[in-house]
Amino acid sequence: AAQERMDPNVVPVMEKTRFTPTYRRSHTTKKSVLIADKVADIGISVGGILVIVAVFGIMVFLAQVAVPLFAGAHAEKPVSFDLAPAQRLWFANIDEYRTMGVRLIDNGKIETFHAPTGKPLTAKTLDVGGRKVSGIGETLKRNTVAIGFDDGSVGFATLALKAEVLTPESLPKNLSKLTDLDVTDGTAVFSAITGNQYRKIYPEISLDEPKKVADEAAAIIALDVRTGETVERPTRSLVTLDRHGVIRLSRTETQVNLFTGMSGTSISTTTLPPLPAGARPFRVLMTTPGDQVYAAERSGKIYRYDVRNPEKPELAEVMDVAGGKAEITSISFLIGEATLVIGLSDGAVHNYFRLQLKDAGTKDGYKLVRGRVLEPRGGAVIA
Repeated sequence: AAQERMDPNVVPVMEKTRFTPTYRRSHTTKKSVLIADKVADIGISVGGILVIVAVFGIMVFLAQVAVPLFAGAHAEKPVSFDLAPAQRLWFANIDEYRTMGVRLIDNGKIETFHAPTGKPLTAKTLDVGGRKVSGIGETLKRNTVAIGFDDGSVGFATLALKAEVLTPESLPKNLSKLTDLDVTDGTAVFSAITGNQYRKIYPEISLDEPKKVADEAAAIIALDVRTGETVERPTRSLVTLDRHGVIRLSRTETQVNLFTGMSGTSISTTTLPPLPAGARPFRVLMTTPGDQVYAAERSGKIYRYDVRNPEKPELAEVMDVAGGKAEITSISFLIGEATLVIGLSDGAVHNYFRLQLKDAGTKDGYKLVRGRVLEPRGGAVIA
């Protein structure tokens, strides 16, 4: 073996070995990466600062709103003025910004005035066709009223006070000054508001053609009205009381043709069961669904009709809320119409709820239950 290793004729065989090349990585960062990283760092820092500023701003705002709750109350200086005298005031209202007032007086005359000063603005008389106004009812929003006439008809009048915001360039010319903030063109009132803008308050007045709901010469002395449905198919439900003591429930439906703009109105009327002999109610109320009707007599009696089935209405309950000690001087609903509020001539106020009871003793199983009494204050409650 030694000889073989030393034999010059023997060529040694070399073992193959694997060689792995070595690469060196460059440690130089691209300039674009550095710029992006710097921008991101600045953006994150600025965003964080802005979040902190926003949080402190919200805290300052909440403190500004909450501080007056702990401060003392103060009353604004009262403002009073006299409007032109009228034979009869049927309806009065004011817009939500307390800028303009409107009233319906006498036989269909409508006047608007500047609420802070009482300055008269416009006067218009509705075309009632020779009829005489004998009663009035209003919707919950007080922008539509139902006017009862002496011939047994009812007309719906729009007495709305509209509002819109204008730029200074949109203001009409030759305006008259009312106050430091209010100016007028004789019809609308323009009030300066924040943002270099003006709020325009203007009246929208109209009267639909009256529709017959009662017999001839049966003047409508009291009524209540509710509106509903959609814009293109509005409905109005109303309950009326004529001078003979007859109570009727009516429903008007207007269909508007969206292509031509023409509209047509139909009316259906149901006469409710007669009241007991000698009953002389002066006020009627109805709920928005039209399922309950109330009639109030000054003597203290409340007559409740169940009208859930309009084809078979019934006088469900008669209740004396005054006990002979006082007269009813006002009756209305609270918001939601679940509470009936009754004002008496001695200054007391009673709240009643219609509840379903096992021993109700009424035709529909419901009964008016007194919930709260405000003690008499010496003067009659008229509203």
